[in-house]
Amino acid sequence: MKKQLLASTALAAAGALAIAGPAFAQKMNKPTLKLSGWDEQIIGFANNKYPDNYTSHGNGVDAQTDSEIHFDADTVLDNGIRIHARVELEGNTSTDQIDENWMRVSGSFGQIVVGSTDGAAKKMVTGYQGSWSAGVGQNLALDVADWIEVPSGHVAGTDNEVTNDTDSEKMSYFTPRFEGFQLGASYIPGGSQDINNTPATRSGADHGGFQVGADFDRKFGELGLGLAAGYSQMHDALNADSALNKSWGGGIRLDFSGFRVGLGYVGRRDAADSTGGTTEGSSWDAGLRYTFGPNAVSLTGETVRRETSVSGPKDKTKLAMLSFRRTLGPGVNWTLNGMWAKYDGATAGTSDDNKGYAVTSSIKLNF
Repeated sequence: MKKQLLASTALAAAGALAIAGPAFAQKMNKPTLKLSGWDEQIIGFANNKYPDNYTSHGNGVDAQTDSEIHFDADTVLDNGIRIHARVELEGNTSTDQIDENWMRVSGSFGQIVVGSTDGAAKKMVTGYQGSWSAGVGQNLALDVADWIEVPSGHVAGTDNEVTNDTDSEKMSYFTPRFEGFQLGASYIPGGSQDINNTPATRSGADHGGFQVGADFDRKFGELGLGLAAGYSQMHDALNADSALNKSWGGGIRLDFSGFRVGLGYVGRRDAADSTGGTTEGSSWDAGLRYTFGPNAVSLTGETVRRETSVSGPKDKTKLAMLSFRRTLGPGVNWTLNGMWAKYDGATAGTSDDNKGYAVTSSIKLNF
């Protein structure tokens, strides 16, 4: 049913595009191309307290970089339909040098997005979760592990997003927003990103996934309220018929008098073997932010629990970060971050434990 819904929506959009016709196209301007993105340079000090049997030594002063360049092509047809395409280039050497590559067609019917990007559940939920919505410095889920390492044997990690793929090619539809409400759905043929020379396979690869999401965003006087929920699943490569990877979650965000408070939850159930056994996990994250003039301060935290095997003991992750941000000029921010992490493994005597702290400072240019 979900495939038919997305296909019928795509056909309707194609029909609307066809109305433009050659005569209309002659009056249009050529699509414009713009550059955007960011460049962030970070220096910091990290102290990792590994167990004796862990060989990595990530202590001391370090310099790190986070940057992307976005190529955006945009045009509006004479019938009012807008077409926007984006290619995102990583600024550092990466196994995924092109982060995302997608096209969006939007109009009174809503939005259709095709390409390598996040699915509906992840797009609609993440911005309402606590650490993502309230954090003002480096990102709790993504950046803390760059300084306080996740041990090689630790399975809980820092993940807290509703998704079962990583920007693999997909087709998504988002409704227009009505009275603060919006719905979205995605179909994901295969779980491998940037594989474009053959159709998605059912054998030996994650496949046949979908995501659904919903959010609500409105102001009631001086109070801003945001709510979101989403669900994601994919057939696992280990078993084409019955093994499913699933995640679900939601977030709530409140804005009032310069403050923002956010809370998020994500549950996860992953296929673990060819007989359909699964491992389970969950994460909670929370954030508090206060903005005053060109300054903002935030406190964010996260806990993650994940089974090490089917119905086995759980590894545990705890993260916290206190951040300060000052806007130095349009698109220019300076941040100061204090990070703490503890990775508590369920199995004694293995390299699944670590704890530590880090202090970082960065200048970020958003262009």
